[in-house]
Amino acid sequence: MQLNQVFSSMRRWDAALGVGLLAVALVLTGCDSDDSGMDDEFDDPATTLTLAERVSNQDALSTLNTALGATGQAETLGSEDATFTVFAPSNAAFEPYDVDFLTRNTGLLSSVLDYHIVQGDALTADNLEDGQTLTTVQGDELEVTIDDEGNVFVEGAQVTTADVEATNGVAHVVDDVLLTNRTAAERLQVTSATEQLYQAIDNAGLADAFGNADNMWTTFAPNNAAFENADLSGFSDSEVQQILQYHVLDGVNSSADLVQLLSDNNGEVTVTTLQGEDVTITEQEDGTIVFNGGEATLNLDRVDQRASNGIIHQIDGLLIPPSFNQSVSYDLAAQSNDGDVAPDGVSGTVTFWEAGPDQTVVTLELDDGATNTNVAHPAHIHDSESGDIAIYLTPIDGSGGGGTSARLVDRPFSELAAFGGYVNIHESVENLGTVVSQGDIGANATGTRAAGLDLVDNPRSETYTLDANSNDGSVAPGGIPGSVEFLELTNSLTFVQVSLDTGNGATGANVSHPAHIHNGSAGSGGDIEYYLSPVDGSDTDARSGKLVDESYDTLVGFDGYVNVHESVANLGNVVSQGNIGANN
Repeated sequence: MQLNQVFSSMRRWDAALGVGLLAVALVLTGCDSDDSGMDDEFDDPATTLTLAERVSNQDALSTLNTALGATGQAETLGSEDATFTVFAPSNAAFEPYDVDFLTRNTGLLSSVLDYHIVQGDALTADNLEDGQTLTTVQGDELEVTIDDEGNVFVEGAQVTTADVEATNGVAHVVDDVLLTNRTAAERLQVTSATEQLYQAIDNAGLADAFGNADNMWTTFAPNNAAFENADLSGFSDSEVQQILQYHVLDGVNSSADLVQLLSDNNGEVTVTTLQGEDVTITEQEDGTIVFNGGEATLNLDRVDQRASNGIIHQIDGLLIPPSFNQSVSYDLAAQSNDGDVAPDGVSGTVTFWEAGPDQTVVTLELDDGATNTNVAHPAHIHDSESGDIAIYLTPIDGSGGGGTSARLVDRPFSELAAFGGYVNIHESVENLGTVVSQGDIGANATGTRAAGLDLVDNPRSETYTLDANSNDGSVAPGGIPGSVEFLELTNSLTFVQVSLDTGNGATGANVSHPAHIHNGSAGSGGDIEYYLSPVDGSDTDARSGKLVDESYDTLVGFDGYVNVHESVANLGNVVSQGNIGANN
C-alpha cells in the first residue's frame, strides 16, 4: 500500500485511533515490498552453489551481481573458506539510485556492499529477532525489526525473499539498498532523484555540512524536476546557500513525527528552518502534504530515507524563503485561430513578480517581440473552474514596444502563484473570441521559479496629469483625461502606469488605447522615446502598465510628454496628453 493510500484510508477511521495507526503505517510501509522476481529454484534449499553463484544465476539480482563484480567482492562471496549472511538488494531496490555513479566509485560501492554482509554465521529467518543487531563486514551495525505480522525489516528495508541458501551461507533478498550508515550528503549524491540537489549543495560549499556527523538534520529534498523548473542564477551565492538551508530542520523528524505534529495542530504546523525563517506545512483534504501553500508537495512514497546524521524526505518543488523577492514564469503556447492578424498564434511567457506583501507585477512577453500589426492584444487571467475573467492584464501593443506589457495587481504573490487559472491573449478587443496565445498558471501548471526584483527599500513615485485632448476620431472626440505615474521599483527599473478617468470605468471602446513617451513638450511635439502599454477599452480600471528599463531619476528628469491615442490603427487621434519630467 502506498503512503498516500494510507493517508486516505485513515480519514475514514476514528480520529484518535487513526492518528496512532497512521504513524505506525508510515513506519511499516516506509519501504514498500516488491515482487522480488526470484526464480523458483530459490525455493529449493538443496544447492551446490556459492553465494556469488546464487547471485549471478538470478536475473532479478543482476544489478547486485554487476556491483559485486565491479568491486571484486564476487570473489569473496564465492569463497567457501568463510560463512556469510547477505542482505541482497533486488534490481528494483537499486532503481532509485545512480548505479553508474556507484560503479565508477568502487571505493564507495565496496563500502556500501560490505554493509550488506555479515560474516561468521549463516543466519536464516528463524535466527533473526526483533531488535537484534548484526555487525557487518563494513564495521557498522544493522538492526532487525519484525512487525506484528511477522514481516522482517533490516534497517527499514523489507525482506521479500528469505533463506536463499548457499554452500557458504545464506542470503535474504531486500527491497532497498541499505544506506542508513551513509551521511545525508552521500545519500543525496547516490539517489538519482536528488542528484541536482546534491550538486547545488556542493556548488554552494555545503557538502561538508551535510556530511558532518554532528549535524543531525531533517532535509526536505527537492527532486531533480524541482531544479529543472527553477532558475537560481539570479540569486547571489549567499542567497542560494540560504535557499538550500531553508529546506532543513535542526533535529531528526520522521514522517510519523510530522503526522503527529499535523494532528496536534489541526492539520497545519509552522516550523523554523536552519536558514532562520519559518516554513508552513499543511495536510490538505485529499491527504497530500504541502509546503508554504503549495510551493512544494511531500512525496509520500519517498519519506524516511534515514542517514547516519539525519533523515531525508523528498519533495516535489523548491522552497524559497519568504523574505526573498521571487518570480515564477509560465509558458504561453501559440494558438492556431481563424483571425486575420496571427492565424498561427504567438508564443510567449507570463511572469509573476513579487512587488511587496500585497502586490504582484504581472508581465507578458511574446517570444518574437511585437506582432507588427495595427492592433493591441488584450490579455486576461481566467478562473479555470468558471472560465470567467478573474484579472485584467495589460494589452500588448502590436505596433512596437518589444511585445511586452505589465500590470500591477493588488494580490499577494503567493496567492497568484497558487491560483487555479490560465492566461489568454486575444487578437484584439474587437475580436476577443480569437485567442492567439494561452497557458495554464499557478495551481494548474509547473512554472519556472527564479529570483524576483531587487526592490528599493523606499520607492518613490511621481504622478503627472494628462489632459483630455479633442480629436477627429470616432471613439472619444472630446478626449479623455487621465494621469501617468512613475513608480520606482529597482535602481534601474521603473513601472509606468497610464490611467484614464472616464468617470464610469472603462472607455467603452472596442479598441485599446496605445501610449508613448515622446521627446520634447506637448506644445512642440517630438518622436517616440519609450513605448508604454495600451489601455484596454473594456477594462473597468482603465489603466495599463509597462516596465521601463530606466532609473526613476532618469524618467522624472526626462524632457518629454505622454500621448494616449485612440487606437493602434489611428495613432493620429490623440485622446489624452500631458507633459512629464523636466517639462512639468
